[in-house]
Amino acid sequence: MGDLSQILGSINAVLWNETWIFIIAGTGVLFTFWSGFCQYRALTHGPKVVRGVYDDPNDPGAINHFQALSAALSGTVGLGNIGGVALAITLG
Repeated sequence: MGDLSQILGSINAVLWNETWIFIIAGTGVLFTFWSGFCQYRALTHGPKVVRGVYDDPNDPGAINHFQALSAALSGTVGLGNIGGVALAITLG
């Protein structure tokens, strides 16, 4: 068991050093500039949908904009929770 612990410790030292943290943060900054700060510009879209800016009562459809936003948000958050739990179990 001690050998396995040493092997995992050496792998952990390679994966979780400052170099990888800077690479990951730099990649995030690179994609932020490359996409034109779209993640920040899109922050106003959700409140506009909730306020009903895009709603037209004459448009046919099964669901309105708020219901579509809620479904997309629940899918995103749910998938993040599943991925987070899987990662926590793997690392634990």
